[in-house]
Amino acid sequence: MKVPKGKPTRKEKFSQQQKQQEVSSVQKQKSHSSKKTVWLLALICAAVGFLLYANTLNHDYVLDDYSVIKDNRLTRQGWNAFPEAITKSYRYGYYFLNDELYRPVVKALFAIQWALAPDTPSLGHVTNVIFYTLTGLLLMYVLFLFSGSALFAFLTSLLFIAHPIHTEVVANIKSIDEILSLFFLLLVFLFIHRRIHEPAGWHLPAAFVCYLLSLFSKESGITFLVIFPAMIRYFTKAPKALNAKISLVLLGAALLFLIIRFKVLEGNLKTTFSIADNLLMAAKTGGERFATAVSILGRYLWVLAFPYLLVFDASYNQIPIVGLTNLRFLIPCLIYLGLGAAAILFWKKKERWVFGIFFYLISLSIFSNIILTIGTSYGERLMYIPSLGFCMVFAGLISKLPHKDESDKPTSLASFFSSAIIPLSVVSIITGLYSVRTVTRNQVWKSNHTLFSHDVNLSPNSTRTHYYWGNYMIKPENIGVSDSLEKMIILDSAITEMNRALEIFPKFCDVYKQLGVAYGKKFEQKKSFDHYLKAIECNPTDPPSHSNIGTIYFEQGNYQEALKAFHKAASLDPNYTEALANLGSTYGMMQDYDNALKYLHQCIKTDPKYTQAYFFLAITYRFKGDAANEQLYMQKYKELGGE
Repeated sequence: MKVPKGKPTRKEKFSQQQKQQEVSSVQKQKSHSSKKTVWLLALICAAVGFLLYANTLNHDYVLDDYSVIKDNRLTRQGWNAFPEAITKSYRYGYYFLNDELYRPVVKALFAIQWALAPDTPSLGHVTNVIFYTLTGLLLMYVLFLFSGSALFAFLTSLLFIAHPIHTEVVANIKSIDEILSLFFLLLVFLFIHRRIHEPAGWHLPAAFVCYLLSLFSKESGITFLVIFPAMIRYFTKAPKALNAKISLVLLGAALLFLIIRFKVLEGNLKTTFSIADNLLMAAKTGGERFATAVSILGRYLWVLAFPYLLVFDASYNQIPIVGLTNLRFLIPCLIYLGLGAAAILFWKKKERWVFGIFFYLISLSIFSNIILTIGTSYGERLMYIPSLGFCMVFAGLISKLPHKDESDKPTSLASFFSSAIIPLSVVSIITGLYSVRTVTRNQVWKSNHTLFSHDVNLSPNSTRTHYYWGNYMIKPENIGVSDSLEKMIILDSAITEMNRALEIFPKFCDVYKQLGVAYGKKFEQKKSFDHYLKAIECNPTDPPSHSNIGTIYFEQGNYQEALKAFHKAASLDPNYTEALANLGSTYGMMQDYDNALKYLHQCIKTDPKYTQAYFFLAITYRFKGDAANEQLYMQKYKELGGE
């Protein structure tokens, strides 16, 4: 017969409580040790990122840095750029009339950097490297929170932070937009995770703000409206109702961004692009356009897998237009269909590499030129966020190699590295190869000279690489200090490069304009004039071409025709400071001093740093007999560096 147990004695109760407390204490200690180890691993990822890009800190401005920073009249106003820095389009302040981008966070950042250290590219490079380093730190921690595996998080973060395809992003100041976009997205994930596990608090409003900041850094973060709920569903046990609530809050942030963006850019949204900007515009049929877009997606996968041949530009006709029967289309098409099929078939198994495929495809979609057409056909910088999905796939598969469970939640660095020797060894080899390529590629991004002269050989069929290299050679800093013979040799080389650009794409309007500049510096005025006319014929709405025609008339003493050309340029772009200054100078030569003052004042109002306009104002006031204003503006001219 079974004897019923009595109630536990006080001694037994005390013993049970003591054991529970001991277990709880051990668990807390392990959790604390695990969290500390994860942060140490995150610091390793951050340190790797800093070390890889430390050799970019003294680089110069490069490529688009000029249009958004160095040559942007709004950026150069520093603190005075506000509030326009956050209420205007991305390239406002440069000579672009149809800028369809709105990125107020980075535009404001550039103005602040200029205010703190004018014309100092090192500050921009330091900022890029710091935020890239912080991204590595945050990425490791966020991936651990969601995946529950320190090994997967570390492998992914290390592969991502060392991947050479990121050199264009980190070494090019302008691409802080990419870095900040992902940085803020990772903060969104962090706050989402905290909201799931800590219902009370400010986590959801913080996620709302960070997502808005990501979108205000770069628009492509809009794709995360799909990724956010998917990641919550895939990696957490959050109720569907909570997932829906979080998603609706973030959707609200996206809608607010779109409303503000539309209001700012109203009238500036482009629907068509030139072949020079997007080579897909050269496709004769929809089939060719689709096939070529898919072939470019195949190139992205190849470069992600084998990041050796990196190039800043692969525009028309470096990547050929292909049809639906071409292997350049068929092979990547089958690969992408396979990736999509794998994501669907293995989705319910909750494999981490499967989510990596999903992340890659969704974040890539906005750059594919299949769902919507964007202003470029190819760019390594566009792979910055999608490459994270690629690294997740890679890391997810490598983490299946033999390892101990302790590597998921290690209690120390020693236990982590000793419990996953094989997968860590594999990734260490890959990271080592990546690192060598990253450091060497960084040197190419040191300046426009190193970049253009190097990559024109890697992308010989690109109309843009030849144009950029030729256009760079005719800059005053490159020929201004040369003797006459060396100057002519440089100009002839530049003309050869730009003629090569025209051979590839005869309707590249900017090339004609810059050929006009080159011939002008060779004192071949007739050829210069003819090329400006060709530039206007190619693009009648280009202000600099009209202004340059006016300059030739001005030098010939034909002031009436010069005025017509300058007025045309100013009518096309009322903020075109060159045209306004030229109008002031021309009216001054015609002794129409009132009109001269009108346009010169308009010029410095548009760009307070336009040095030469102050000199023209001083001279004009002298001719009007106004000694006080002559002295005032001559002093301002000298303060701005005039001699």
